[in-house]
Amino acid sequence: MVVAKRYMPKSVDRNQAKREIRELFRVHEIKGCGIDLVVMARGSERSDRSACRDGLSKLFNRVAMRCTES
Repeated sequence: MVVAKRYMPKSVDRNQAKREIRELFRVHEIKGCGIDLVVMARGSERSDRSACRDGLSKLFNRVAMRCTES
C-alpha cells in the first residue's frame, strides 16, 4: 500500500486511507487468489471517500473474477 505524502500531506488522511483500503481488502474474497497487489492512493477530498471506496471495491471484484477464471 502506498499513500504518498505529496498527495495527502496530513498523516491523519494517509492513515485513514490505509485503514479503508485494509478494510476493503479484508471484506472481499480477493485474499484467496494468491496474488500480490499494489494499491497507490492518490489525493482526494473527504467528501469523495465514498466514490473512492466504491471504485476500489469494483476493482477488487474484477481482480477476483479474473483469478477465478484462470
